[in-house]
Amino acid sequence: MIPHHQEAVDTAGRIAGDTERGELREFTAEMARVQSNEIEMMEAWLREWYGVSPGGHMMGRRMWQAPGCVRARPVITGKQILNNLIRGKEEA
Repeated sequence: MIPHHQEAVDTAGRIAGDTERGELREFTAEMARVQSNEIEMMEAWLREWYGVSPGGHMMGRRMWQAPGCVRARPVITGKQILNNLIRGKEEA
């Protein structure tokens, strides 16, 4: 879950930097804040409950950056992220 949440934070940052729409910047800022708080909570649980350092256990927050792992970074528009968020809520 931590890498998934970090991807949301990273995506929110890219969108905020690429859009001129204030509403979308506010939305992505809130999304990044909430996801970052949840990352901190999960990392605390790993430390407290299992004595695990998230960085060592998870190869850092971004597992796809591990040696030998390659991942393309698609360009995502504000419209695409909104559609993905809506679709995710409908499927939940």
